[in-house]
Amino acid sequence: MLYILVFLALIVLESGYFRLADRFGIVDCPCGASADVAPTVRGGGVIFYFSVVLFFIISDWQYPLFVASLTLVALVSFIDDIRDVAIPLRLVVHFMAVALLFCQFGLTAMTVAPWIIVCAMIVGVGIINSYNFMDGINGMTGAYSLVVVLSLALANTAIGFVDFELIWFVGISLGVFCLFNLRRHARCFAGDVGSVSMGFIVLFMLLSLIVKTGDVTYLVFLAVYGVDTVMTLVYRLIHGENIFRAHRRHVYQRLVDESGLSHLTVAGLFSCLQLAISLGTLFLPVNKWVYLTVVILVLSIGYICLTYKMRGIQPPDA
Repeated sequence: MLYILVFLALIVLESGYFRLADRFGIVDCPCGASADVAPTVRGGGVIFYFSVVLFFIISDWQYPLFVASLTLVALVSFIDDIRDVAIPLRLVVHFMAVALLFCQFGLTAMTVAPWIIVCAMIVGVGIINSYNFMDGINGMTGAYSLVVVLSLALANTAIGFVDFELIWFVGISLGVFCLFNLRRHARCFAGDVGSVSMGFIVLFMLLSLIVKTGDVTYLVFLAVYGVDTVMTLVYRLIHGENIFRAHRRHVYQRLVDESGLSHLTVAGLFSCLQLAISLGTLFLPVNKWVYLTVVILVLSIGYICLTYKMRGIQPPDA
């Protein structure tokens, strides 16, 4: 009954946000960096944040520093959906939020070597922004995040690193979002507030798992996103492109633009690939470091092969 009520509450909140967004013009219009063809409500992923707030209230204020840091990044990201926020300011806020998140786990310079803290913060901010970079076609953020949350739920069943209610609430919010986004003509996009918030939520759960087990190879749960993001960044640097400029160089974008595959087909392929990888690390009797290395190598080679195959057609920049 609780989950049904949460589902209904999030439906109401999402519908209410649509009305506000339509009224105040919070919409995305087609441009060179957009994968859609008609104006669509921006920021529908705000319900990811709402789901955590609902959990926070119902759980008697559990994980306060996590919720505070999530509120910080969600607020700045929502402002960015309405008006552009300077990249340096966004990054400062992201680093502040990740630092606050680390405090939730007691990860400070007093308990962990400073160089480890610095490296972990860079990776954490990278994960948040990777989620934002990969939010470019209908269904991608919703479907891929459902796979990640499912993987974390399976791990939580065996290890118990986070309150299962949080996983359920976030999973329900993803289901609600997919009702409006996982379709040919999306009713809404996640927006920065959605993609960044989901990236931060996933970061919290993943960090909980890593702190509990001491096993950083669980980063494999984000292998597909990670490799596409890093390889695209390297590709653009090699070609002398401005990495802060809007683009359509990611493999998933080029598969839509140049191979003629639909948004939902590409989102499904990426999600299924990540699901197979995640299930492998959870259930295959292999060395996890070897598995992670092989996964990264195979995905990187696949990226290079696909990029080489599609090199003859260059998608336009914004």
